[in-house]
Formats: sequence, C-alpha cells, structure tokens
Amino acid sequence: MGRFDVQNRLTGDVTLTDANSEIAVEAGQLTLGKIDAKTDTKISVGNGSALTTEDGIELTGATMQVNGTVHNTNITDNGGSTIIIGNDASAGKMLISGSNIAALTGTKVFLDPVWKDGATISDASQFALESDT
Repeated sequence: MGRFDVQNRLTGDVTLTDANSEIAVEAGQLTLGKIDAKTDTKISVGNGSALTTEDGIELTGATMQVNGTVHNTNITDNGGSTIIIGNDASAGKMLISGSNIAALTGTKVFLDPVWKDGATISDASQFALESDT
C-alpha cells in the first residue's frame, strides 16, 4: 500500500483497482477530484477527519468505512458495495446535500450508532440525503 500526505486538496482523481487497495483519510479535511473504487477496495474516513470530492465517489463492489464525515459530494454505486457509517468507537456522518446526487440502489448501508452512557441521539452516526424537490 502506498502512502502520501497532502494538505487539504488533491486536484487529481484517485482510482482504486487492485484488490485490498485503500485510500484512508486519517486526519483533517481532504478534497479530491474524484474517487473510483473497484471490487474489494476500500475508502476509509477516520474519526475526526472529513472527505469531500469535486466530481464524486463511484463505488463498484467496494467498501466505504466512514468514522469521520463525508459531505458535499455525489456518490454512486454500480453494484455490490457496502457503506458502513460509524463503529463501536466513533460516530460517522454521511451528509449528501440537495445539490449533490446519491444513487445507491442495491448498496448495503449500515449505521453503527455509538451508544455510550450519557450519549444522546445527536451523538449517534448520521446518514442524511437532502432533496431539492
């Protein structure tokens, strides 16, 4: 697995094709051109980090783990993908605004709310699709 560090924005597109390839946003806010994740690849957004794209995220049999925030991006699935929002240690947020498109027919989406003592529903994982219509 290759590793690179960028400051906030990578103007190029990222294509994950080899099985077990992964792009991981571990800290801060990252904006990419487009992400195209193929079969058996993974997109990870860590706790406290955020991912957005200018031209969208396209999944085809990939896994997306969101423990931070994914927002202001188009997202499509060409089949067989899984999106996991949150885990037992952190709440994730996927927020798709009305100016963006989400085409997730057949996608498995799991919300893992972080139920901890003293937590409220606002502390849980969130998945929101805003509509302009």
